[in-house]
Amino acid sequence: MQANELFTQPNTILLDGGMGTMLQAAGLKLGARPEELNITDPQLIESIHSRYAAAGSRIINANTFGASAHKLAGSEYTLEEIIAAGISNCKRACAPYGALAALDVGPLGELLEPNGTLAFEDAVAEYGRIVRAGVAAGADLVFFETFTDLYELKAALLAAKENCDLPILASMSFEAGGRTFTGCTVESFAVTARGLGANAVGINCSLGPKEIFPMAKRLAEALPGDFPVFVKPNAGLPRADGSGYDITPQLFAMEMKPYRDLKLFAAGGCCGTTPDFIKLLNGVFADCKPGRPAHAMPSVLCSPMDFVTVDGITVVGERINPTGKKRFQQALREGDMNYILEQAVSQSEAGAQVLDVNVGAPGVDEPAVMEQVVKALQSVVSLPLQLDSSHADALERGLRVYNGKPIVNSVNGETEVLERVLPLCKKYGAAVVGLAIDERGIQPSADARFEIAKRVVDAALAHGIPREDIYIDCLTLTASAQQQDVLATVEALARWWHPDLGRLGPDRFIGLAEETGLIVPLGRWVLRQACRQAKQWHEEFGDLAPFVSVNLAVRQSRDPNLVSDVESILRETGLEPSRLQLELTESAVMGTADEPIEALWALTKMGVRIAIDDFGTGYSNLAYLRHLPVHELKIAGSFMSGLRDPEKADPVDARIVGTLVDLAHTLGLTVTAEGVETHAQARRMGDIGCETGQGYFFARPCSAERIRAFIADHVS
Repeated sequence: MQANELFTQPNTILLDGGMGTMLQAAGLKLGARPEELNITDPQLIESIHSRYAAAGSRIINANTFGASAHKLAGSEYTLEEIIAAGISNCKRACAPYGALAALDVGPLGELLEPNGTLAFEDAVAEYGRIVRAGVAAGADLVFFETFTDLYELKAALLAAKENCDLPILASMSFEAGGRTFTGCTVESFAVTARGLGANAVGINCSLGPKEIFPMAKRLAEALPGDFPVFVKPNAGLPRADGSGYDITPQLFAMEMKPYRDLKLFAAGGCCGTTPDFIKLLNGVFADCKPGRPAHAMPSVLCSPMDFVTVDGITVVGERINPTGKKRFQQALREGDMNYILEQAVSQSEAGAQVLDVNVGAPGVDEPAVMEQVVKALQSVVSLPLQLDSSHADALERGLRVYNGKPIVNSVNGETEVLERVLPLCKKYGAAVVGLAIDERGIQPSADARFEIAKRVVDAALAHGIPREDIYIDCLTLTASAQQQDVLATVEALARWWHPDLGRLGPDRFIGLAEETGLIVPLGRWVLRQACRQAKQWHEEFGDLAPFVSVNLAVRQSRDPNLVSDVESILRETGLEPSRLQLELTESAVMGTADEPIEALWALTKMGVRIAIDDFGTGYSNLAYLRHLPVHELKIAGSFMSGLRDPEKADPVDARIVGTLVDLAHTLGLTVTAEGVETHAQARRMGDIGCETGQGYFFARPCSAERIRAFIADHVS
């Protein structure tokens, strides 16, 4: 049998048994390092391998289980020397029988953080060294077994995937209660190991066949029918007097018969199982074809101890998010983990099933903080995590140290985002939330959004992400979940159709209109048309219709008839004052004349909203601003240009915008980010705390008819 034929065998493959049992019978002294025998007594090791191969084993584990730097400390032989000798002995024994030689790898012998002192990346590096040594020695596959810590198994699997392309078998040891010594469930092990790239998963050691069977059944049910599953039980339970295990080869074979129904990929034995045990398994698994019937796979998320099936409403706690939360932003900047952990614990106690983790804020090193927060969270709560970021480096650092199967929130239809985020989800076994938006923003038609969603799903499937791990989050589309916010505002824009020059933008005629004084009657006409249109939308769509926002030039704001004109137009069109917003520049609002301010107060009392446009580009008297009747600040689009790419974002722009948002919220104002052209900018503005956004990402200037169609499509 060749390694590339491993998973196409017509019958259940037999594994070997207990190397330690055989060595103890051969006189291995207590405390001796069995792996050193690969060099000091290769004939003994080869003979044991040969006996298992002769009994029918077709995967033989080399005598390398304890070959780690920690366990070999003080040995006169290097790790590489011991592994090379062990693989060589095993391959010589396998050759006459066509068996495969596996690099057998067990736990390192040190507890990982937070339960111990071994850093996660140090564990990955140590396992990488072991795997590289096995590959160099000619191992046919990698066999991780007897793990009790899912986090350590993750480190081992990552090391194997990053250092070789050999088949990988992964096995954990469970106690009678159905959990490992560290509390990991069977299901959490199954989905996490599969997601991290194990080619087969199994259960070994700790218990006998009868005790392991219910857990093996759960393991098979947690995986697709065609995903390989194996078992290596002990020869029953240890005798109280320490003289061995309590069942014979015949009883072992009888207790293994129910496993035929699980259609195992492979079966063997662990502690106490000699070649005689394995020999009888030939009859047990004769004509037993691997592979179980296909069954629907549920959507699941997990930590080692908590396993959440997403089959209905799943409660996600979203308080670990700095958006609009000055205290939380301060905690992130100061590294105040106690405050962050308090939010996690309170949400867990309140019934959250999953915790969303967002650490993107001005002045925060998002990749570094994401890693720190994920590590800290999983040391105090057991809930699965949803990593919420558009920053690829932050996602990778969080995914890498997360223990279990997380979910990534989110990926959209932009090609660059798909190519950057989906490989991370595949590598780290994460589920992913897909948004039905792309470079063009939120598309007005349901068909267009469906096509984007389909593109996301197809791309995820192409990257090898299982269909059950792909979520399309309609709640992120205000059109489907919060229809009252399909369009928060429509801004009225003037265009002049010149008989010779065609359609002219405002930059071609507004300046001239202001110089000649025509801006006042022009502005009055625009206001009337906008209010009339807004009234029509409101009559047709009710409260789902947007309110309308109209710009006022400086000269208009100082027109003594402004208040009476607005009042007359509202009465004429029948539009409620609360559905009209007037936008003024900083220079218009911050002037010293009393008339404009009095007019603004009168308009506000009427019920009209007032917004400051292009905020941040003028010379605002901030102390003066708090006394003005202003409802909203619209942050100038010039600040958006430095935030197009989350990985190359200008930290100065981010800090400026964050400061402006904090200022606005302190004054009780809402904030709109102008000039939003990319999804990265939109996400960044949401993270910083802007309530709404405006720009080409959402929609380009268009006719009233197209806006009506947009609203109708989202309402229907």
